[in-house]
Amino acid sequence: IFSSYFYTKLSLDKADIHNWMKTVPPLLDLDMALIPIHHDLHWSVAVLCHPNRLLHPVGHQIPSLLHLDSGKQFKLHRSSTILGRLRKFVHSLLLLPHDNNDNNNNNNISPVN
Repeated sequence: IFSSYFYTKLSLDKADIHNWMKTVPPLLDLDMALIPIHHDLHWSVAVLCHPNRLLHPVGHQIPSLLHLDSGKQFKLHRSSTILGRLRKFVHSLLLLPHDNNDNNNNNNISPVN
C-alpha cells in the first residue's frame, strides 16, 4: 500500500517523482500495488496488479491497472486521468536501467476501469 502522497506527488511534481520513489518499495518488484487517492474530500484507490510481470512475464499473470471509485457517478475522480498518469509513470519506470531488462514489455499494461 502506497501513501496517498504518492499520487499527489505524481500529479503535481512529475520531475521529482523518481527521486521520491527511492524511498518506497520498488514498484516493479511487487505483485500488487494499492495507490490511495484523496482529492476534493473524496477517496478512491488505484490498483496495479502484477507490475513485476512487466519485466518478467509469467503465464496468465497479466499486468493490469484498475481505478475503484464509489463516487464514479458524481465524477469526483476521473478514471481516465488517473489511469493515464499512472500508466505513463509505470512506462517511465520501464525506461530506467534494471538488473534484467531482457524481457522489457513496456506496452503490456492493461487499463481496466
